[in-house]
Amino acid sequence: MSDDLNETMETASENADSATEEPVIENSNYSDVDPGGGGTDDNLRNFGGAIAVCALLALFGGQTFAWWGVEMSFDFFGSKIEMGADFGTNEFYTEVGDESNGTAYDDKDMGFDEVDSFFSTLKIMLYALVICGAGLAYMGHSGEKTEWSAKVIAVAALLSVIIMLYVFFSLPKAYDDDSKFFDDNGDDPAYFYEHDEEGVEAKTTFGLGMLLPLVSLGICGYMIKDRGITLEDITG
Repeated sequence: MSDDLNETMETASENADSATEEPVIENSNYSDVDPGGGGTDDNLRNFGGAIAVCALLALFGGQTFAWWGVEMSFDFFGSKIEMGADFGTNEFYTEVGDESNGTAYDDKDMGFDEVDSFFSTLKIMLYALVICGAGLAYMGHSGEKTEWSAKVIAVAALLSVIIMLYVFFSLPKAYDDDSKFFDDNGDDPAYFYEHDEEGVEAKTTFGLGMLLPLVSLGICGYMIKDRGITLEDITG
């Protein structure tokens, strides 16, 4: 009788303990966060601002953040003449010896109709990237409209990829359409290129501008991973 009473009391005590235990709360991913919670998000604000800065540097960074370069050298009666050209977002920069000059793509003397059209399209994508970055910075600073942050991050990442691919494949082709630079050598347009023939050397060079959308893409990738953003968050 005593043993039965003890067992009954122990069972009752266990039931009471389990009833008072706090429920286990699982870690929430991005989709579980209340979008109307308000409050600032320093992470979102800072990274959004960084994306906007990258896009602005690409737009107005001049020759420093050119997208692509072409270098040529000629043997002229025993002397070597070197020429260089860089494709900035707004101007075509040329260097001959110690002289350098920048010319807008829409200058009629340039004859860069295709290149001008290319950069007009590129500017639209860069301004869209600025808007995405500024939008994320605003959401993080104000705590408003944060339910859209996952979609904006995804759009910024997609724009960054498209910008890099667009420059890599389309800029050499646009330049060749205007100048026949590759066609005259019997080659196809290519972002990375070298040609050496009869005292004339030509090669293309990587531009620092290409690093800016790459940085933007890296920031977006980090935020997607850090916030646990899923495809459902982006498309839902």
